[in-house]
Order: sequence, then structure tokens, then C-alpha cells
Amino acid sequence: MSEYISRLRMDRACHKLVTTSKKVYEISMEIGYMDPAYFIKVFKRQFGVTPQEYRDQH
Repeated sequence: MSEYISRLRMDRACHKLVTTSKKVYEISMEIGYMDPAYFIKVFKRQFGVTPQEYRDQH
């Protein structure tokens, strides 16, 4: 998958984390990650925090 697409998906995930109260696994499915654990791993690698930690900080 291209870096550009990956970045777009993560940007959408960040937006959804801050603007909705959906569960992390729901957001991961919406942006195209079928495995929420993998999504969390990729998110943490990119941002240094888990999706939940990101949500709590914003």
C-alpha cells in the first residue's frame, strides 16, 4: 500500500477519534483495517501513542 494512502487513512482515523465516540475497532474497520490489533500497532508506530491515548489527549 502506498505511503500516501496509508497517511490518508490515519488522518481519517485521527479525525474520527476526536470527533466521534465510536469504538477504536469500529474506526479501524471504517478506514479499511479488518484487524483492529494491527490497526492499533500501525497507529502507535506512526504517532507514538495508541488510538485511545490519542483520543484522550485531544
